[in-house]
Amino acid sequence: MPNRKIAHFQGQIATALKKFGEELDLRMKDLFAKGRLKSHLTAAAIRKCEGYSPLPLLFVLTKVVFLPMDTVPDLLSQPLQSFSPAHQDTFYRFKKAEWSWGGFYRRFIRFLGQRPGCRSVAAIA
Repeated sequence: MPNRKIAHFQGQIATALKKFGEELDLRMKDLFAKGRLKSHLTAAAIRKCEGYSPLPLLFVLTKVVFLPMDTVPDLLSQPLQSFSPAHQDTFYRFKKAEWSWGGFYRRFIRFLGQRPGCRSVAAIA
């Protein structure tokens, strides 16, 4: 039996995303630029071998987290072309590739820890 409070909260998230979707894109692009995600991907040897660059694929996969979707079929019901011109196979190859995600995360967390006001994160890295 679904909880009414959870359903109401999810409805609020969906409404906010519809209203502020473009702002979410701008903030995420700003975060990716200020966080130097492209350089962290490159340093961890997560590079374009063929097809699409890893950065836009990571951007789309990060954005999907914030979309009001409960299940994988909900995601697949949305045309992927609305998020990226890349096809579904591209995302599967990106996900299944033998990347050094640990190196990427360590570099990114260390970078965040070196920013002013983030001393507690530095202790993790």
